[in-house]
Amino acid sequence: MEIQIKQNLCPADAQALFNVASYLEKGSGLVRDFKTAMDLYQIAAELGNVSALNNIGWMHLNGMGVKKDCVAAMHYFEEAVDKKNTKAMVNLGNLYENLLSASVPKDLKKAVYYYRMAAQNGDSDGAFDLATMYHYGKGVRKNYKKAGILFSQLTEDGYVPALFYMGLYLENGLCFEKNTAAAMQFYELGAAQNDSLCMLQLGAMYANGIGVDIDEKKALTWYRKAARNGDSLAFVNIGWYYEKGISVKQDYRKAREWYQKGAAVGEPYAMTNLGGLYEEGLGVRQDLKKAQEWYAKAKERSTRE
Repeated sequence: MEIQIKQNLCPADAQALFNVASYLEKGSGLVRDFKTAMDLYQIAAELGNVSALNNIGWMHLNGMGVKKDCVAAMHYFEEAVDKKNTKAMVNLGNLYENLLSASVPKDLKKAVYYYRMAAQNGDSDGAFDLATMYHYGKGVRKNYKKAGILFSQLTEDGYVPALFYMGLYLENGLCFEKNTAAAMQFYELGAAQNDSLCMLQLGAMYANGIGVDIDEKKALTWYRKAARNGDSLAFVNIGWYYEKGISVKQDYRKAREWYQKGAAVGEPYAMTNLGGLYEEGLGVRQDLKKAQEWYAKAKERSTRE
């Protein structure tokens, strides 16, 4: 796609250029064209559009229209952070939290630093990422109170991913008084907004009789809904139901199919259960070598995570 850019552009034109670049990047109303999007972002950035700097970094990070380059991405994110762009703060935090390149070493403390900076500047994604760092004790000492306060504030602001954690905290009495009925309400709110973790947890509550009577059919229904959203643990749970014949006819072949779906996306529990099928010869020809291979893959994946 070739776009003619008039000369003598001024800063007032930067937002319009950014908007067109964004449409081209996402293929929203226009044919997706990463190269032209990058060119327009560059011009918008030169005219002072800070969001364009962040988006240029994002395109370098993901190899969109340019060669994937984490160092270049970091450069643009840092430049945008200097100009108070909160999305760039979150992106830098993500870079440091997740080792994406040997040239950008993992640094959880720096990740926390940038998430906190974004949160303090009112960014919900930054606040959520900071809360999860406190929840899991990554880069900071585990602190359910600080995490819970952040999750609570985010749910009040309508931030959907926080609904799962509020449910989890109420279900287990973390930071707040234990209240399984309230936990279920949060899970149901999240499920209604297509949050797969909330769907998965609703399944677990029905499967284990937490705050409700045990109902394996309802549990399986929720696991299937989570699976439609691609949740890897839902694949495992559905496979387990078929393996054991829980609320469905026992079917080792279907169990294996569901475990294979989970294994394909790196779920270690799915790999372990596949190993079990091969070890016992359930729905497959018994093969101890394959069983050990799956167990080894599961161990390697768990260690990496």
